[in-house]
Amino acid sequence: MEEKLAQCNELGFDISLFGENKIIIHAVPQIFAEHVIDFDVLFQKVLSSEDISFDLILEEIFASKACKAAIKAGQRLSPQEMKQLIEDGFASIDQLFVCQHGRPFFIKIARKDIDGLFGR
Repeated sequence: MEEKLAQCNELGFDISLFGENKIIIHAVPQIFAEHVIDFDVLFQKVLSSEDISFDLILEEIFASKACKAAIKAGQRLSPQEMKQLIEDGFASIDQLFVCQHGRPFFIKIARKDIDGLFGR
Protein backbone atom coordinates (compact mmCIF):
# COMPACT_ATOMS: atom_id res chain seq x y z
CA MET A 1 0.00 0.00 0.00
CA GLU A 2 2.86 2.37 0.76
CA GLU A 3 4.18 1.88 -2.78
CA LYS A 4 0.75 2.66 -4.26
CA LEU A 5 0.45 5.80 -2.14
CA ALA A 6 3.92 6.91 -3.24
CA GLN A 7 2.85 6.48 -6.87
CA CYS A 8 -0.30 8.52 -6.21
CA ASN A 9 1.76 11.23 -4.53
CA GLU A 10 3.96 11.41 -7.64
CA LEU A 11 0.79 12.17 -9.63
CA GLY A 12 -0.10 15.21 -7.53
CA PHE A 13 -1.91 13.73 -4.56
CA ASP A 14 -0.77 14.26 -0.99
CA ILE A 15 -1.77 11.08 0.81
CA SER A 16 -0.39 9.43 3.91
CA LEU A 17 -1.11 6.27 5.88
CA PHE A 18 -3.16 6.63 9.05
CA GLY A 19 -2.94 3.39 10.96
CA GLU A 20 -3.02 0.01 9.25
CA ASN A 21 -6.11 0.28 7.06
CA LYS A 22 -6.74 4.00 6.66
CA ILE A 23 -5.32 6.85 4.65
CA ILE A 24 -5.52 10.60 4.94
CA ILE A 25 -5.93 12.65 1.78
CA HIS A 26 -4.34 16.05 2.39
CA ALA A 27 -4.50 17.34 -1.18
CA VAL A 28 -5.62 16.22 -4.63
CA PRO A 29 -4.80 17.40 -8.17
CA GLN A 30 -6.70 20.46 -9.41
CA ILE A 31 -8.83 18.39 -11.81
CA PHE A 32 -10.85 17.14 -8.83
CA ALA A 33 -12.07 20.67 -8.19
CA GLU A 34 -13.84 20.44 -11.56
CA HIS A 35 -14.73 16.74 -11.54
CA VAL A 36 -15.91 15.58 -8.14
CA ILE A 37 -15.80 11.80 -7.78
CA ASP A 38 -16.11 9.14 -5.11
CA PHE A 39 -12.55 8.77 -3.79
CA ASP A 40 -13.37 5.47 -2.13
CA VAL A 41 -14.25 3.97 -5.53
CA LEU A 42 -11.22 5.61 -7.15
CA PHE A 43 -8.76 4.28 -4.58
CA GLN A 44 -10.28 0.79 -4.68
CA LYS A 45 -9.53 0.84 -8.43
CA VAL A 46 -6.03 2.26 -7.86
CA LEU A 47 -5.20 -0.32 -5.21
CA SER A 48 -6.33 -3.18 -7.44
CA SER A 49 -4.33 -1.96 -10.46
CA GLU A 50 -0.76 -3.00 -11.17
CA ASP A 51 0.42 0.34 -12.50
CA ILE A 52 -1.00 3.65 -11.43
CA SER A 53 -1.07 6.39 -14.02
CA PHE A 54 -2.88 9.64 -14.41
CA ASP A 55 -4.56 8.10 -17.48
CA LEU A 56 -5.99 5.35 -15.25
CA ILE A 57 -7.32 7.95 -12.83
CA LEU A 58 -8.80 10.08 -15.62
CA GLU A 59 -10.38 7.01 -17.19
CA GLU A 60 -12.05 6.18 -13.88
CA ILE A 61 -13.28 9.77 -13.48
CA PHE A 62 -14.80 10.05 -16.92
CA ALA A 63 -16.16 6.49 -17.05
CA SER A 64 -17.90 7.13 -13.73
CA LYS A 65 -19.30 10.45 -14.94
CA ALA A 66 -20.49 8.87 -18.19
CA CYS A 67 -22.32 6.12 -16.31
CA LYS A 68 -24.04 8.50 -13.93
CA ALA A 69 -25.10 10.84 -16.74
CA ALA A 70 -26.23 8.02 -19.02
CA ILE A 71 -29.83 7.38 -19.87
CA LYS A 72 -30.82 4.21 -18.07
CA ALA A 73 -32.86 1.29 -19.43
CA GLY A 74 -36.57 2.00 -19.08
CA GLN A 75 -36.08 5.73 -18.65
CA ARG A 76 -38.71 7.58 -20.67
CA LEU A 77 -37.66 10.42 -22.95
CA SER A 78 -39.83 12.94 -24.71
CA PRO A 79 -39.58 13.10 -28.51
CA GLN A 80 -37.65 16.39 -28.15
CA GLU A 81 -35.16 14.78 -25.71
CA MET A 82 -34.65 11.88 -28.14
CA LYS A 83 -34.05 14.26 -31.04
CA GLN A 84 -31.64 16.38 -28.98
CA LEU A 85 -29.73 13.30 -27.82
CA ILE A 86 -29.17 12.16 -31.40
CA GLU A 87 -28.23 15.64 -32.62
CA ASP A 88 -25.78 16.20 -29.76
CA GLY A 89 -24.20 12.79 -30.20
CA PHE A 90 -23.64 13.05 -33.93
CA ALA A 91 -22.47 16.66 -33.68
CA SER A 92 -19.73 15.99 -31.13
CA ILE A 93 -18.57 12.39 -31.45
CA ASP A 94 -17.09 10.74 -34.53
CA GLN A 95 -17.89 7.08 -35.06
CA LEU A 96 -20.77 7.12 -32.54
CA PHE A 97 -21.52 3.39 -32.67
CA VAL A 98 -20.80 2.19 -29.12
CA CYS A 99 -21.12 3.59 -25.62
CA GLN A 100 -18.28 4.02 -23.11
CA HIS A 101 -18.57 0.34 -22.20
CA GLY A 102 -18.65 -0.93 -25.79
CA ARG A 103 -22.39 -1.56 -26.01
CA PRO A 104 -23.77 -0.85 -29.49
CA PHE A 105 -25.97 2.19 -30.11
CA PHE A 106 -27.47 0.63 -33.21
CA ILE A 107 -28.41 -2.89 -34.11
CA LYS A 108 -29.74 -4.22 -37.39
CA ILE A 109 -32.78 -6.45 -37.19
CA ALA A 110 -34.16 -8.08 -40.29
CA ARG A 111 -37.87 -7.65 -41.01
CA LYS A 112 -38.38 -11.43 -40.79
CA ASP A 113 -36.87 -11.42 -37.27
CA ILE A 114 -39.23 -8.65 -36.16
CA ASP A 115 -42.16 -10.52 -37.68
CA GLY A 116 -41.04 -13.64 -35.80
CA LEU A 117 -41.16 -11.77 -32.50
CA PHE A 118 -44.85 -11.09 -33.13
CA GLY A 119 -45.70 -14.60 -34.32
CA ARG A 120 -46.14 -13.65 -37.99
